[in-house]
Amino acid sequence: MDLEKNGTELPPKQGFRLTRAFRFDYVTTYRALFSTVSLANIIAMAIVLTNCERQDGWKFNDILGTAVAANATAAIICRNELFVNLLFSIATAVPRSAPIRIRKRVCQVYHYGGIHSSAAAAATGWYIALAASTAYTTRFNRTLRGWTIVSLSSSIACILVMMCISAMPFIRSNLHNCFERIHRFGGWICIVLFYTQFFLSTIWFPDTSTGSTIIKRPAFWLLAVTTACIIWPWINTRKRPAKVEKLSPHAIRVHFRGLVHSCMGIRIAINPLNQHHAFATIPEMENDYPSFSVIISNAGDWTHRIITSPPSHFWIRGLPVFGVLRLATIFSPVLVVATGSGIGPCLGLFVNAPHLKCRVLWVTRSPESMFGSRIIQSVLQADPNAIIIDTGVSRRPDLIKTTYELYVESNAEAVFCISNQKSTREVVGAMERRGVPAYGPIWDS
Repeated sequence: MDLEKNGTELPPKQGFRLTRAFRFDYVTTYRALFSTVSLANIIAMAIVLTNCERQDGWKFNDILGTAVAANATAAIICRNELFVNLLFSIATAVPRSAPIRIRKRVCQVYHYGGIHSSAAAAATGWYIALAASTAYTTRFNRTLRGWTIVSLSSSIACILVMMCISAMPFIRSNLHNCFERIHRFGGWICIVLFYTQFFLSTIWFPDTSTGSTIIKRPAFWLLAVTTACIIWPWINTRKRPAKVEKLSPHAIRVHFRGLVHSCMGIRIAINPLNQHHAFATIPEMENDYPSFSVIISNAGDWTHRIITSPPSHFWIRGLPVFGVLRLATIFSPVLVVATGSGIGPCLGLFVNAPHLKCRVLWVTRSPESMFGSRIIQSVLQADPNAIIIDTGVSRRPDLIKTTYELYVESNAEAVFCISNQKSTREVVGAMERRGVPAYGPIWDS
């Protein structure tokens, strides 16, 4: 598409360069949430440490333990499927007749990961303070119980630091399997050790706890909630039979029985304890039974093995979770931009929201031979004038210019981009800097 022939020019970015960088690079909603939670914890820690001399040693430790448990609970709840689905349900309850500024604001709900990351980091900071305080409190206690408490505190602190380091974007993206194992197994070990430390400290030092019994300590109930949230996805983990449809040597479509709503994702694995991968679902009907499917394209070692030797069963962990495209339903019309297999999540929106006014821009190589005519037909049903650009025949277009041209042409209220990390950030960032409401998946947490 030629923008000049269509009379549409890409406008300049709004504001000054410095203010744009501050607003869109450093003060994103994710970072604002992260900073808010972090600042609240810094203030709380300053108040607690300032008054530490007025507190008995073990009572002071109990306060620190409560702060650890509170932040850990907040971090875990923010990743719970029920909580995430509740957030998206509240956001999408906003009617399309509401002012656009309100709808733009509620759509920032998908940055909830900022709370998860900051609360987890804060819990680590509080626990390091707790471990140091515990070591100081037991410095004259050379008995077995003193050494046990200090050893448990040191072990938990080391594991928490390892979890935080492995979650840093650079390490997480390059060593994702390592990050996943450290997070999962390290988290489980921490819970067991924390329970052990909690009960031992209560039994050995009963006169210094915040209450006469365990159930009167806030940390106990917070730890119980955290444990329940961790166990919940595994209670709902099931081994499900799958029917594999070969789309091409580079992609397959895996069909499952079951009911899911539009724009939901699931986490699947071959081994229930290892390498769970998230995929967007496409609701469908099979022989009058509700079912759904996911599209898996070749994007690494794991997906390559699945495509070349597809298993007959997959493990699905937890419940389906709403994704960012769910928010597209509160806009009309809306522009959906996808590249490659990013069309998969979009199909979930098209199938379950057939009356949604939308324009579709799909850029991919050899769409029919790669994904099949059924998927192309689904795209054309959602938008009969959909622009499908085959990069195997023509050169890859300027995605930012083409997106803006379609946004203006369709008079869309918002743009949703589903692509790889680099392209998504480029398109969403370029649109936001020109005053266009734009959304896409984030990889910050």
